[in-house]
Amino acid sequence: MNPNRNSALLYQTHLLTDIFSEQAETQDAGLRVYQNNLRMTAARSLSISYPVIYKMIGEQAQYVLAKRLIDRERPVTGDWADWGREFSNILQQSELHEDHPYLSQMAELEWAFQVASRSVAEPLDKASLTLLEDEHVEEVAIKLQRSLTLISSDFPLYGLWRLHRNGDKEQLPKEEQLYKVFNSDETGYYLVWQSGSGPRVVEITKEYFDWLNSIQRGKPIGELLDSFPDFDFSTWLSDSIVNEWLVGLAK
Repeated sequence: MNPNRNSALLYQTHLLTDIFSEQAETQDAGLRVYQNNLRMTAARSLSISYPVIYKMIGEQAQYVLAKRLIDRERPVTGDWADWGREFSNILQQSELHEDHPYLSQMAELEWAFQVASRSVAEPLDKASLTLLEDEHVEEVAIKLQRSLTLISSDFPLYGLWRLHRNGDKEQLPKEEQLYKVFNSDETGYYLVWQSGSGPRVVEITKEYFDWLNSIQRGKPIGELLDSFPDFDFSTWLSDSIVNEWLVGLAK
């Protein structure tokens, strides 16, 4: 690695430490300017990574929460899109959580979508599917897209997510639209991943959620079928190929 680049990164790290230190708040006007600029940049970054949350809480609340977040989670790369993972925790600890507990879970969904959007969809290893004919197929493991994230919630996240992504930043949903979503019969289980056509979010059944969760925990096919004796593996396999969840099989 270039030693000059190392020095630059070290300098940036020290600069950020100075910008957010108590001494910078009270002693150096120049650093306070940098600090304010960084907080404004942080707020803009959050509005891009979390457009639904931005619509839900507005610009002023977003700025306050961005300040709290950057005081806790400093940017470590030159790309602001990499920053903001802890926003869900900031929302959960904020004054908004008691009346709007769905906000922190919506932030989880939006971060998963953000991460998926910056991932590459892995192609299906079609040759590996021949392992389904292996005499020890019960030992075969299922490989899923690395971008695949499972989220569960007591709130209709998918309906709220879709509703708030329509229109521009200032166009808020109507009250009757919100009422309809909050009184819908969503399952509360969601899947986020990167497909060949872009990042996607879908609502899934609890059965699919538990099955996928078990795969991510490393259970091979034999253990999966023992844990889910009534599960329609053939239908799921077809769905997983069509939806590009499946990357391949391995022993």
